[in-house]
Amino acid sequence: NPRRRGEERWESFKPATHKMAEERAKRTTKPVEKYSPPVPVEKPKEKKVAKEKVVKVKKAKKEKTGEKKPLVGYMLFCKHNREAAKKKVPPGIESKAQMPAVAKILGEMWGKQSESAKAEWKAGKVAK
Repeated sequence: NPRRRGEERWESFKPATHKMAEERAKRTTKPVEKYSPPVPVEKPKEKKVAKEKVVKVKKAKKEKTGEKKPLVGYMLFCKHNREAAKKKVPPGIESKAQMPAVAKILGEMWGKQSESAKAEWKAGKVAK
């Protein structure tokens, strides 16, 4: 019982500690005043006015032209070299870890490319 343990601990303190605690309690505790609830103030009732309905304007749907932005050089490089990178993945890797492994290999392959080769990929001048 926590209360019992507290009482036992209190009894283990020196009498000087008891006296200090009692003095502190006298200084900090205030006498309890009789509670009286606040008096409610009656507000005059206002007439309810009907709110105007807000009409939502529907946005016009954009036409899909089917045109996409051209691929960035790195993405174009990845698209063309993904199969080669898949062959370089070490065997025994489970399917969830295979995609990050392929991405890592593609990043290493891209890093080894010369600046001129990267410029060709970025310009999109590579045979598709």
